[in-house]
Amino acid sequence: MAPVSVVPEQGPLLLDISDEHYNDVLGETIEEEDVSGSQLPDATVSSDSSRVLIQICIVTLLFDFTQYSVYAPLTEVFEEIICNNFYPAGSLQRDCKSIPVQSELALVKGYKDAFNQIPSIVLGIPLGLLADRIGRKPLILLFLLGIFLSDTWVKIVTLFPNQLPLRLVWLAPILKAVGGGANFGTSMFYTAVADIVEEKRRGDAFMKLSAMEMIVLVAGAPLISILMRINAWYPLGLSSVLLVVAGLLAMALPETHPQHRRASLELPDPVQAQASVSGNNEETQQLDSHLETVRKLMPRAYASSADLLKNPGIILSLAVFLLAAFGAHVWALLLQYVSHKFEWEFSTANLLFSLRGAITLLLSLIIMGAIDKFMQQKLGIKSAQKDLWLCTGSCILIAVGVAVVGVSQSPILMVAGVVVSALGSSLLVSLRSAMISLFPHTPMASLNAVAGMAQSLGILISGPVLAATYSWGLSQGGIWVGAPFLLASGLHFIALADIFYLRLTRAPSQVVIAHESSEA
Repeated sequence: MAPVSVVPEQGPLLLDISDEHYNDVLGETIEEEDVSGSQLPDATVSSDSSRVLIQICIVTLLFDFTQYSVYAPLTEVFEEIICNNFYPAGSLQRDCKSIPVQSELALVKGYKDAFNQIPSIVLGIPLGLLADRIGRKPLILLFLLGIFLSDTWVKIVTLFPNQLPLRLVWLAPILKAVGGGANFGTSMFYTAVADIVEEKRRGDAFMKLSAMEMIVLVAGAPLISILMRINAWYPLGLSSVLLVVAGLLAMALPETHPQHRRASLELPDPVQAQASVSGNNEETQQLDSHLETVRKLMPRAYASSADLLKNPGIILSLAVFLLAAFGAHVWALLLQYVSHKFEWEFSTANLLFSLRGAITLLLSLIIMGAIDKFMQQKLGIKSAQKDLWLCTGSCILIAVGVAVVGVSQSPILMVAGVVVSALGSSLLVSLRSAMISLFPHTPMASLNAVAGMAQSLGILISGPVLAATYSWGLSQGGIWVGAPFLLASGLHFIALADIFYLRLTRAPSQVVIAHESSEA
């Protein structure tokens, strides 16, 4: 694949933040290897890139399933524990849907989700720079280890409610700090895909990766609902097993960092096999020294991030990530909202995620791919502008759909709102793709890590805010029970204004200059 340079017509609007600058922050300058098509046959690069993409998608699929398979069961278990604390055993006044119980449930879940974002916020930048230095795979493995430890702690607390206060689940993020948390891990998956996919296919590849989450919702939600009707602990146990499987499969992933990609793509021979063993030993040493390396990197990493944040375009993009987090996180209240307002069981309400996932899956695998191809091939719209147009449409759909859910007075209207909002679910995927196209000289892992931090910060803020808003809405009654959804809708309209400004002033038409390596 020939190198591609993206030259904005209004250069000053986009700061040139080079890879060399970030390597200097790490105390060394690394010369990039030529991993273009001249090193390996195009067919080999293409087929192996597709193979690696499939591997990443499978690991992502398993990870997403472990996360969604615990959500509804944990909500039910949390509610039962809180209800037992409020009402003595055998009490005739026992009402688990009462305002005090639901308010405490929203509080526990809201702060738990908020605290879960702290590792990504605190460690996102140094871990992103570390990924640019030693590769993506070690960070993916550490992230999965942290998730497993955190998940295990939450289940231990809920297994012993008489001995351990439920609010101890708030300590789980301490264990996630091992690998940066879920948002950082997601950023690493997207970075690995961006490493191996050329720019014109990146948006489509990102859609396929995001589709894994939707496959989980479509296929997993009904299975989880069935298991919950038997015992809520069945899906909780299944999630632990699959998380271990995901970690084992992640160990088989090749390194996608450009410095190591050529070695990963070449066909193995005995000499390379021996080198692989040596490489594994080196990787183990890197993992052992991970915490010490991060400690040394943090001061310089945060200093270097100031350069990133001097770019108005990046700041606008990060603002959208932060605001959109409210729209993404408000669905954490959907089970409670529907269960309280329409008196649905959690196992039934969980099927709404399956409906939402089915629509988003159709969007990711078919609709968005067709729109992407039409805009680039028929309309001639360049990558960044195309992605920002998609962000605009997605943001409008989410804002409208979430508002409909908030004001709905019937299940039919509520379901319609879920459907409309699902049609806009490509917002953050399109925004990630746009950022990479707009800022081609910024190290991808660092850029994706900062985006993950902005999203984590949004969830950190939105968790307590939405929980407090829901408690207030419960006390007011009527239409105000949907106050969290109305708040999220309003913030998406603000995000829409940011996207418009970014599209009009920070993403001018770009001239794409393709040239062979010999001409560079």
